[in-house]
Amino acid sequence: MKNSPGRKISYGIIGCGSVFAKHAEAIRKNKESKLKAVFDIDRTRCEAAAFEYGCEAKTGLSSMLADKAIDAIIICTPHDTHKDLVLKAIRAGKYAICEKPLCLNSKEGKAILGSRHYDKNVFTVFQARFDPAILFLFELIESGKLGKVRLCAVNVRKYRDRAYFQDDWHGSMKRHGGLLFNQGIHALDLMRLVCGEPGKIFAFSRNLRAFKDIEDMFLAVVEFKNGVLGSVEVTTYAKNKDFENSIFVIGDRGSIKIGGHTFDKIEQMSLKNDKPAVRKFSKQYLNGHEPFIAAVNDY
Repeated sequence: MKNSPGRKISYGIIGCGSVFAKHAEAIRKNKESKLKAVFDIDRTRCEAAAFEYGCEAKTGLSSMLADKAIDAIIICTPHDTHKDLVLKAIRAGKYAICEKPLCLNSKEGKAILGSRHYDKNVFTVFQARFDPAILFLFELIESGKLGKVRLCAVNVRKYRDRAYFQDDWHGSMKRHGGLLFNQGIHALDLMRLVCGEPGKIFAFSRNLRAFKDIEDMFLAVVEFKNGVLGSVEVTTYAKNKDFENSIFVIGDRGSIKIGGHTFDKIEQMSLKNDKPAVRKFSKQYLNGHEPFIAAVNDY
């Protein structure tokens, strides 16, 4: 599928829940994109979303997939539905853009990669990769200014109350996948990009709240195949508020910690032969999904 010059890339979104607006706004703000249609099993929610963004409210999934004017399908549904919807989208000749996680186990992942319709036409939404602070980290590593990476530590410290787990599918391990599939996945993605493929992993987890079957805390020590050491801490038990998403990297020539709400702030940095300076980034994208959609359009 090739996009002719001047023609906007047309999107359809499946699922009009909490993350829907981030994608819809990113599409609306991108001059090369348009939102053609939305679909949700909740008809009221679907029609409200269509009215808000001036697009069509599809009456069924089959209608969405059969629409030849739609180039790409964005999947914003519960985790356990992702694999099947991705396969249906690529079978219909669409690009599939899926909110994390793409799937819940290796069997589902192999089903996607093994599909005869798969041709590098499936994307997982890892918007944290596009944050200016994270791009700066990649620049330091690629330029050699940080030196050889020796250690990487990621910390995700959040709070989720009883209502979060009991009001819908978030409290079911079978549907949700667990702490790392949801809260920890962006940190693990960044860690893999910095450190490569993991080798040995020693992990511990705890479930402290009996009303659900999903972990509240996860700790791990990792030895990567290239010798880099790493540590992982992910929790939804930090009391009463979200504290941080952070990544701390030590190299032979310097160290850097990026934290903040969404890996968006350089909290500490020390580089060999580098004059101390506070680096501030103008937040070009208030919504991390905007540069992600722009990257998909470029692809």
